[in-house]
Amino acid sequence: MPKNLYLVRHGETLFNQRNIIQGVVNAPLVLDGVAQAIHTRKAYFEARNIQYDHVFCSPEGRCIQTTRLLTTKPYVMVDALHEMCFGRLEGCPGFLGAPTPSALATYYAQFGGETTAQVQERMNRALLKIMNAPENEIVLVVAHSCANQAFMDYWQPDAKTTDPNALNYVSVLHFQFDPKDQTFSLVDTFNEEYAGEDLDEARAAHEALIV
Repeated sequence: MPKNLYLVRHGETLFNQRNIIQGVVNAPLVLDGVAQAIHTRKAYFEARNIQYDHVFCSPEGRCIQTTRLLTTKPYVMVDALHEMCFGRLEGCPGFLGAPTPSALATYYAQFGGETTAQVQERMNRALLKIMNAPENEIVLVVAHSCANQAFMDYWQPDAKTTDPNALNYVSVLHFQFDPKDQTFSLVDTFNEEYAGEDLDEARAAHEALIV
């Protein structure tokens, strides 16, 4: 029987807001980032009554915060789920980043960062390990835009969506995993652009977040 993986991007952070290159460095969620997570929880997971049995996330604080907003279940941090490393450009202004989506594949290697192929390899390794565990049937994983995009492009190359900006904050990629064939198939996506809902609830949640 196929298993289900829900791969989610974190909410908007202070560095996202200020257009600062953010890979393995971290910045906290801003108020809109909290509201985005609340919106996805309600509009996608609760609306579909999705009950995941296990939860995993990147060790970056922005993913931990997003995970806590999506679920009260315990979660496990997995190092290999971290964002693409941008090397010496970490924390630099965004205009120094890859000039085009296609350049992203190898651009950051010259600065000591990762290639897209390296990100795909570690994301595949981590998610295969998670999904092959017998107890993991319906799984929530919270990670990052470039990491999630690289994973999707590996398993869905015909989608031709190599631009990480194509994934909105707290977007959801729903994959089915076939344990027999060891393959992932993209079933659907939730990629709504947040429109300002849930701000009152978000303000209280934002104040309570501690990482």
